[in-house]
Amino acid sequence: RYGETPGQIGALPVEIGDMPMTQTNTLPHIEVHGLYNDSWQGMITEDSFAHPAKYARGLIFWIVRTGLEQGWWKVGDVILDPFSGVALGGLACAPYGLQFIGVELEEKFVAMAKANIELHRKAYEQTSKPVPIIIQGDSRELASIIQQASGGITSPPYIDSAVEGTTG
Repeated sequence: RYGETPGQIGALPVEIGDMPMTQTNTLPHIEVHGLYNDSWQGMITEDSFAHPAKYARGLIFWIVRTGLEQGWWKVGDVILDPFSGVALGGLACAPYGLQFIGVELEEKFVAMAKANIELHRKAYEQTSKPVPIIIQGDSRELASIIQQASGGITSPPYIDSAVEGTTG
């Protein structure tokens, strides 16, 4: 159930379409099922499965879709993932017309991310979807990138690390 860890508390509005909601104290909870059923098989390189912290395919697509439905971002906005790993967030953002910028520290994961993006580049270009961008670098230096972002996707423990003066 979403909303039970500190980084998730209050992160989503009380009403999201027709999704069932429950209230515990004043914290909203959303029950969503089946987000871990889909596989990345055939969508990413075999090497990419070695990354230790991959988004569940259904979960990241649900996050991106919900963000659009709720107006947190709109087509053409920039979505930043400061710990982008093998660019799975980018593979979820591009089909919805969101420009993804991923930052990854480890060179081997940057290479895997670029390979994953290349698997889909032709389809993105043929449908005028933005091609995800992956940058190798240290996410502690995000100030210049985050100012361009309309939203962000990352692991909840980092919620308290937001750049001062930013929202969202």
